[in-house]
Amino acid sequence: LDSRWMALATLNTDAGSTLKWLPGAVALPLPDNGQQIQWGSNAQQLGRGARQIILDGAAGNAAIPGVLTLNNDLNISNFVANEGATAYGRIRSVDQYHAMILRGDINYTAPNYTVTGGQNCTAFVQFGGTWRFRHVNATSNILLFEITPDNILYKNVAVQRIPYVSCRVDGANVNNRGGQVVPTADTSQAGRTILTISPPHPAGGLFNPQVTLITNWGYVYVDSPVNGGGLTVWTANSSLGLAHLSFFLLIF
Repeated sequence: LDSRWMALATLNTDAGSTLKWLPGAVALPLPDNGQQIQWGSNAQQLGRGARQIILDGAAGNAAIPGVLTLNNDLNISNFVANEGATAYGRIRSVDQYHAMILRGDINYTAPNYTVTGGQNCTAFVQFGGTWRFRHVNATSNILLFEITPDNILYKNVAVQRIPYVSCRVDGANVNNRGGQVVPTADTSQAGRTILTISPPHPAGGLFNPQVTLITNWGYVYVDSPVNGGGLTVWTANSSLGLAHLSFFLLIF
């Protein structure tokens, strides 16, 4: 025989035991009792049954039913995670309190939540409720954007929120000026405008309405908000006569 080749014959109880010709100096592991190692032209099988590992050289795939442990970097060009019947792609840390779901949302509190996949959203899960976005290079580390449970900040300055109500009131006519909610107006009594806000303000009645008269000299008085669902604005002319005067209303 050519000295570069060696003959190895294996004999066990598995069907298909054959003579294998292998080039060079090759060290081959022997299977444990009840296990199997199998070689093919493009595929290798380690173990048997549900726990077997298959390396498919033809398709470039590796099937590992257990846990893959690495002691260095893992580079993945495409990431897909499957849990249940829906593929949604979840990346998480060692617990359920910190995660990112690429196409889905969670439906309960941690650690007992499950993921509802297939939704057009990307969900971020964070125990403390703070997310930070940084610009980092060789000479700087700048906190550009931060979301906390109480605020949204750009370079440590709170971002102005969209007003809950921002409108112009002309009698019973209410015109939106960029607010999230447009109230309705009841002007059945002279000088009194009852504004109904629906849905109610998230802070309940603990908001500060800002009212500014338009083009008229006069007086304005605001009753205390009622459970976030509305407020009453009284207006009077410069002679203290009750009358409907136009005004701007702003509520954050």
